[in-house]
Amino acid sequence: MKLLSTVALATLLLTAATANAFEVKAYTGAPGKASLEDLSPTPDAPGNKDNIFYGEQYSFATRVEGAANVWFQFGFSNLGAGSGRAIVQADFTPTGGKPLSFKQAFARGDWTCEKAPLKLAFGKNTLAFDGTLWTVHIEAKEFTADYTLQNLAAAWKPGDGIVDFGSEGAYRIQVVAPRAKLSGTVTLKDGTVHQISGFAYGDHSFTNMAPQKQARRWLRIRKIGARNTIMFHAMQTPEQFGSRWVSWLVVAGEKGVMASVVNPEVSFGEMETDSPTGYTIPNTVFMKNEAGFQGAIKTSRRVDREDQLKGLSGAERMIVSKFIKPIAFKYDSKMELLWPGRKPLKANARMFYDQMF
Repeated sequence: MKLLSTVALATLLLTAATANAFEVKAYTGAPGKASLEDLSPTPDAPGNKDNIFYGEQYSFATRVEGAANVWFQFGFSNLGAGSGRAIVQADFTPTGGKPLSFKQAFARGDWTCEKAPLKLAFGKNTLAFDGTLWTVHIEAKEFTADYTLQNLAAAWKPGDGIVDFGSEGAYRIQVVAPRAKLSGTVTLKDGTVHQISGFAYGDHSFTNMAPQKQARRWLRIRKIGARNTIMFHAMQTPEQFGSRWVSWLVVAGEKGVMASVVNPEVSFGEMETDSPTGYTIPNTVFMKNEAGFQGAIKTSRRVDREDQLKGLSGAERMIVSKFIKPIAFKYDSKMELLWPGRKPLKANARMFYDQMF
C-alpha cells in the first residue's frame, strides 16, 4: 500500500488552494431517474485510481422500529493512509441500549466491486443492488447485521447529478434510495437478536477534488417520516468558485418521487455564532425559485458539535488545520415547503451543517 505522509498531504492541500477562478456548472438538465451506470462504483476509473483526492461513498440513513439508530456506509478513498482503500462503517443503537459503532478499512486486494449488477465486497461485508432491492451484510466486532432495502422510489438525480469545476475536478451525487422499505436483523455478540423494520434513505456521492477546493460549507436537511422522505442538500463553493450555493431538494413517498427542486435560491435569516471558531450557523434557512416554490427551515435545538480533525495526530492536525478546520453541527429543526396549488408540507427534520474553513 502506498502511504501518504503528512508533508505530502500538506503539499497537495497547498497546491489545491491556488485554484483559478471558474464558473461552476451545477446539476444541468432536468431532474429524473438515475441509471445503473450512474450508480456504478469507479475506484479503478482513469483519473481516480491514482488521484489522492478521489473518494466515493454509498451512505444510508434510516427510521426504524426495533432500534434507536441504524446507519451504514460503504466507500472508497485514496486520501490519508493510502490509496485504493475500501472502507465500511456502521452504527447500531438498540432501543434503550448503548451506541455501537464499527469502521474497518481494506487494502486493495482485500475488496472487490462489480458493476452489473452492483456488488461491493469488503472482506465479509457486502452491499448489492439489483435495480430495486438492496441487500446488506455487515460483520462488526460487536454485532452482525443483515438488511434488505426495497426501493419504493426509483433512484433519482438532480439534473445530470454533477457539479463541474472544470479542469479542477467534479462532485457527483445520485439519490440511490429516495425512499426504501427496510427490514433485517442485528445479532449482538452475546447472541441477542434485534428485528429491524422501517424506512431508509440512501445516496451515492463522488469527488476527485481537495475538500477545501470543493466546498466551504455543506447544508443538509433530512426527514425520514412514516409517509414520506424529504432531503435537501446544498454546498457553498469556495470564493475562487464564486461562493455559490448549489442545491437540490427531493420528496419521495410510497409511490415514488413526489416533488423535486434543483438549484433554488438559498438565503439565511437569523444566524448563530460558534464561539470557539467564529463560524456562523444559520438558525433559519429560506429557499425559493421562479416557479413559485418556497421553503423555510427553523432550527429548534443543537444536538451535536464535532471537530472532524479530532482523530488526527497532533502533527497531522497542526498541518491540516492550516488549510481546513472542519466542524460538523447537528440541529433539530422544523421545515415547511410550499409548491403553488398544493397544501404546505410540514415536518420535523434534522439539519446537518458542516463548515470546512
